[in-house]
Amino acid sequence: MTAPTTATSAGGPVLDLALFTPLIDRSTPATIAASLLHAGDAAAAAAAAKRGEADDLRAAAAALPPSLEATGDRLRAEAHAVDADADALDEAARALRDSAGEYQAVPSAAAFPTATGAARPDELLPDELLPEGFACVEDVFDYGYCGALALALHERTGWPIVGLRGRDGYASHYLVRRPDGRLVDGHGARTEVAVMEQWDEGSGYFAIADYAPAYLRAEVREGDMEDPADVWPLAQAVAARLAELPSEPTTSAPAQPVPTTAVPDPVHAAATLADAYRRGHTVEAPLTGGQNSELVQKVRLSDGTEAVYKRVNLSDSESPEEVTDAYLAGLVAGALGIEGTTAAKLSDSELLSEFVPGLTSVEQRQGVEQQAVQGLTRDPAMDPVSWVVAQRTAREAAGAEEWQRILHLRGAREIGLLHHLTGQVDCNGNNIIVNDDAVVPIDQAYASFQSSDSTETHIALDSPFSQRHLHVQRRVRDTSDPYLPPVPVTELVSPFTAAELAGFRQRLEALRPTFEAEGAGDKWRFMINRLALVEKAAH
Repeated sequence: MTAPTTATSAGGPVLDLALFTPLIDRSTPATIAASLLHAGDAAAAAAAAKRGEADDLRAAAAALPPSLEATGDRLRAEAHAVDADADALDEAARALRDSAGEYQAVPSAAAFPTATGAARPDELLPDELLPEGFACVEDVFDYGYCGALALALHERTGWPIVGLRGRDGYASHYLVRRPDGRLVDGHGARTEVAVMEQWDEGSGYFAIADYAPAYLRAEVREGDMEDPADVWPLAQAVAARLAELPSEPTTSAPAQPVPTTAVPDPVHAAATLADAYRRGHTVEAPLTGGQNSELVQKVRLSDGTEAVYKRVNLSDSESPEEVTDAYLAGLVAGALGIEGTTAAKLSDSELLSEFVPGLTSVEQRQGVEQQAVQGLTRDPAMDPVSWVVAQRTAREAAGAEEWQRILHLRGAREIGLLHHLTGQVDCNGNNIIVNDDAVVPIDQAYASFQSSDSTETHIALDSPFSQRHLHVQRRVRDTSDPYLPPVPVTELVSPFTAAELAGFRQRLEALRPTFEAEGAGDKWRFMINRLALVEKAAH
């Protein structure tokens, strides 16, 4: 089984896939598969850039006056050649991804099993297992493989996994928490203060958060974390020794996990918002609304709270249900601990929602793209077409990077779960507000509480937040026909710990009387069944 060597088009071989060889990590089948997928993504991105370049060339040719027809013909010929390059790159992307599917079918240590018949981990000398390029065990588990050690410790002891989550939403380091509250990684068992001194240095950038083992494994499959299979024997050996470290003496008070903020009762919060409106309010500004909205206003309530008042068109038969769905989805969001999502149903046609300051994710992304273009300096020798291409490339790269940052901000995981639980079908970027280091969903009117996904997989495919945090895609072959190429399969995963899911279930079950009072008992059952799917994925 080998990776393809060329990509072909109708005109024959046009691209040597050896160009992507430096991207392939041949350590294990799992790393080969992950890096082949990464190379495929790189080829696909290059193809998209080429097609944009060809479009720019054609646009430049079309803008030329008739007197420069020869120049226009040259530009159109260049565009045709660039299109051929894009076709070759697309074919390369398909070939690389198909090859990755073959390697994904190879059994490996990627499932992190405990070896049987091997020497006991505590009889192995860690230094003898050091990967090439690392000077000591601490370096291995500080730079790239902290997740492997956290998983090995969790498997051996059952201690929960925690991570240092940055303001960008990404975890930079994984550890486990002992029953005495100390955090354990390659440096031993330390207090939270000591760990934060090493990583945070007083910046306040990191916070300690819980992570489920399934989340780490999904990160590996997505290529966002080093494969623990690379260092699994070493991780097991070190975990065995760390598990035997003595706990703090019982005479001293054990360190306690940082308490989580209590989640307010969403039903009470909605009632409080409605009461403040009825006691008095002033209109501050008109706002734009959805297609069924008769009136949308920003209002200030009697207690000083800012809110959004929305009245829908009663002549639309779906309008009363739209208001109810938005109200119920706001309760679900509140139960998940998402801030800024309180909504109150004033009547069948009137909804009052908490006002959330900030930019929509579309505005945020456009601002970053504009800054990227403004930061470019044009080379005097650059021709107009190349300058247009350079601007487009900078804009697209900055926009894509900013969107990935938004998908990892505080609240993004919970939004993914919210969309999964409520069957939200309107997940466009104008319904997401970026507020400092957090994201907040607004306008939940199209929370259908119905399944628009595959009945086999129960995967909600409309939400980018669900796709990023609750889904993982892999390519598998049909074992009944080895000649068919691998096909993509999307699976449901859980980024939440068992404790987090238990808290969600408790608060969501408490919403049942409110749902039933709205004649929406079937919608509550839909939501709870969807939660059960996530709980199953977590196990």
